[in-house]
Amino acid sequence: MRIAIVDDERPAREELRYEIECRYPEAEIMTASSGAEMLEILAEQSFDLLFLDVNLGDMKGIELAPAIRKLHPEMLICLVTAYSEYAVKAFELGIDDYIVKPFQGERLARILERVVPAEEEALPHRIPIHQKDRTVYEKPENIVFIETYERGCRIYTTDDCYYDSHSIGSYEKMLPAFFRIHKSYLVNPEKIRELFLMRKNSFCLRVEGYEDQILPIARDKLKALRELLEQ
Repeated sequence: MRIAIVDDERPAREELRYEIECRYPEAEIMTASSGAEMLEILAEQSFDLLFLDVNLGDMKGIELAPAIRKLHPEMLICLVTAYSEYAVKAFELGIDDYIVKPFQGERLARILERVVPAEEEALPHRIPIHQKDRTVYEKPENIVFIETYERGCRIYTTDDCYYDSHSIGSYEKMLPAFFRIHKSYLVNPEKIRELFLMRKNSFCLRVEGYEDQILPIARDKLKALRELLEQ
């Protein structure tokens, strides 16, 4: 699956890229910061899906769409806007879909599903962990637990430990099979080794590979966690 994103705001480009990578890390993603740059790219390359921002620095996305449609009539175009009223205009111009900022996960998922090949759907899901100079793609079953750290998270895997600036809430959405035992900890239930009473009415647990670390369990999470482990 090949996807292009054109938006003159870098944070918006990176957020959309991140959200796509979380769902389809194997996707090829190209970004551009202006309409002119995108036209140069499209003159030589084709994509399955283009996310086109309404207000670019050098031109309007609405005005650019017809020219892009002529270049690539088979490519799906999704208008990106901060205002829902552009939706009507998008369909008048024959644009395939639209998405409103800030991006909603369910809405984005439905758009991406329109261009995902059947064989790509069967690929194993991997979680992107962004480092300063690289991105590590880790299978969920290799992640042991995640904890909040500074303004992001530490991700503990079977082989290593990484830091990522994204919140623990973001990882909770990406890893629905994991269990939030505490506001600061997200754990892979398959890696839980031991649950024990630390002090009066205070329970903790240990996980495989990190037995020297004691992870606290919030009181309101204990019952649900036990039910999950004893299924």
